[in-house]
Amino acid sequence: MDKIYDKCCGIDVHKKIIVACFRKGNKQEIRKFGATTRKLLEMADWLKEGGCEMVAMESWHRCYH
Repeated sequence: MDKIYDKCCGIDVHKKIIVACFRKGNKQEIRKFGATTRKLLEMADWLKEGGCEMVAMESWHRCYH
C-alpha cells in the first residue's frame, strides 16, 4: 500500500531558480527561490513551518555533445 502525504512539496531545480509547489490537502502554493544558500534555507524554513512531510525533487540538465 502506498503512503499518501497530506502536506508535500514538488521542487523543480534550475540553474538560478528553484520552483516549489507546496500542497496542503486541496490547497497549493507555488513559490520561486534563488539558488543561493540563503534562499534555499528560506525555502526550507517555509516548508518546515508549513509542516511538510515529504519533498520530491526533479532536475533537468542539458547535455552537449
